[in-house]
Parts: sequence; structure tokens; C-alpha cells
Amino acid sequence: MTVFVLQNNSLDRIGRLVMPCVEYCHRNGLTFVDRSLTVDLDVDTLDLDDSRGMLVYGSVGWAKRFKESRFGHWIDYDEDAFATSTWGPVLGDRALNGRGELMTVQEATRRLSLGERLHLRPDRNDKAFGGGLFDAASWDEVLAEKRSSMGVVLDEVVCWASPAKTIDGEIRCWFVGGELVEMSRYRKDGALLIERVDDPAIARIASELGGLYLPRDNAVMDIAFQGGEAYIVEYNKIHSAGWYAADVDRVLDAWVADLQARAVSRPGILLSTASL
Repeated sequence: MTVFVLQNNSLDRIGRLVMPCVEYCHRNGLTFVDRSLTVDLDVDTLDLDDSRGMLVYGSVGWAKRFKESRFGHWIDYDEDAFATSTWGPVLGDRALNGRGELMTVQEATRRLSLGERLHLRPDRNDKAFGGGLFDAASWDEVLAEKRSSMGVVLDEVVCWASPAKTIDGEIRCWFVGGELVEMSRYRKDGALLIERVDDPAIARIASELGGLYLPRDNAVMDIAFQGGEAYIVEYNKIHSAGWYAADVDRVLDAWVADLQARAVSRPGILLSTASL
């Protein structure tokens, strides 16, 4: 059976990601292995049987550690494919923030201090900070929190910066094997609204947008609605994306089936065919 490899530390931050996987394993009689992400963790030394596939779930750092190991072929991530500077220009007007530019955090801070409002996200999907719409005050709060809680100065991090836009709502979409398997709303009319989405019309729209570009066949895509039109907001690696109100079993059933099929037919991960 597919083995789940789950991060067991920092649960105050990532428990909402990991615990649904633990519960899924208990319900389905699947094996899971849990370890702490520490500076000296050497993933290559772990005695793990991945002959039926390996499902890695935890923080962004957790997935990156496995990506750099002998188990890296089970990690659905490619830095260039997920970079906003890659998919933004490809999608153009089908991306909410497709018309943007690259700048450092330092330059973004200067621009915001002049009174601009910008949508900012790290160009690489490393979660240096959470993407969003910022003015000078809200941006200063983000930078101060990073300095105080983590001792991190972000000045040289490269951002994708784009003009501020008002949207009507946002939905998270899970793709496995290049196919849409689940959706969850997380914002509507400017307010947090978490609910599962089971609407064929929205599913058709999400599938169409996913067909335009996916950084990997297994990925999470966020879409936004604005004036009746739908746009891609961002992509996240499936190994670390929040569940919101998704049917976790639907996602994990599809993901486990995909991993088991790959273990038999083509161990390793190919670049997404959906984006070709």
C-alpha cells in the first residue's frame, strides 16, 4: 500500500494539514510514518518502502527536504513551473495578476510607501510570505512579524507585483492526474467563507482554466471571480496546500490511486501534460 510520510512537528501551524491525512490512514488501514523536520534530518537514511508509492504531506520545507532526497520523484513540484513569472505571462488575461512585474521586497516596500496598493506574492512558491493585496501599513506588519517570530529579513526576496484588483470570491481547486477532483470556497464578497463547492458550472470553468496551464499534473489551483468572469490566482504544491472545506477523502483517494499507478507503470514524475 502507499505509505504516507507526514511531518509531526510544528503542529500548531500545520496540524490542519497533517491531521486529516492521519485520520484518513486510520479509516483506510494505511501505513503512515511521521518524523520531525529538523536541521539534521537526513531523508535519504529513512527506511521507507515506496514500492507502492509515497504520499508526502506537511510544510513547504518538509516537501522541499524530500524533493532533494532519493525520494524526490514522488514530490510534485518544479520551482520554475510554479513561478508566477512563468505562468503569468503564459496565461495573460486569464490570470488575475498575469500583468505584473518582478521586484525585490525592498523595492515593493518603497513603492507602497509612496501610496500605491499592490498585489504581492513570492515569485517562487517558497511561502516566504503569504501573497495578497497590501498597502504600506499591512505590508509593514508582514515584514515586522517575519523579523520578530522568525528573525527573517525579506529585503532581497523577489516578488511578483501587480495592480490591486477587486474580486467577488475565491475557490481552491485540487487536480490529480491533470483532472479536477475537488473544490472548496474560501472567500466571497470580501469576507472569509469556507464551504465545499459542488457546482457543475464552476467545475467546468475550473477544468477549463486548469487545461490552460498546470505546473504539475498533481497541483492545487486557486481561482477568483470578478464580474462574472473567472481567473487563475495562483498555484500551490499539493503536498502543503490547506484543505479548507474540501472532501479530503476525494482528494486522497485520487492521489493514492495515482501514486500506485505510477509506482507500477512509471516510477517517477513527468512534467505536466495538462500544460503542454
